[in-house]
Amino acid sequence: MTDDPTIALQAAEALRGLAPEYRVALLMTKFEGCSLDEAARTLQQAVSLQPDDAMKHYLLGVVQFDRGFADEARRELSEVLREQPDFEHADRARALLARLDG
Repeated sequence: MTDDPTIALQAAEALRGLAPEYRVALLMTKFEGCSLDEAARTLQQAVSLQPDDAMKHYLLGVVQFDRGFADEARRELSEVLREQPDFEHADRARALLARLDG
């Protein structure tokens, strides 16, 4: 895994528009041997570089959910919906939040 912020942004950009079930798989294949922990670090870096990008927050929430980090997932998903309630995957974010709260 690289610490290059450009790579982190490219990884997050590569996930735009993919169905949820493919996002983590792409992150894990973009970097050979990438774990969910590494995917989360990559997305955290991407979020810190572009904090207004709703998709990056959403994807970080998805990865945190997949890691079993419910509080972190809830925080990212809630933040993106609060800041940009009509972003392109808002319905998916709400559905994931419902699963977390259900």
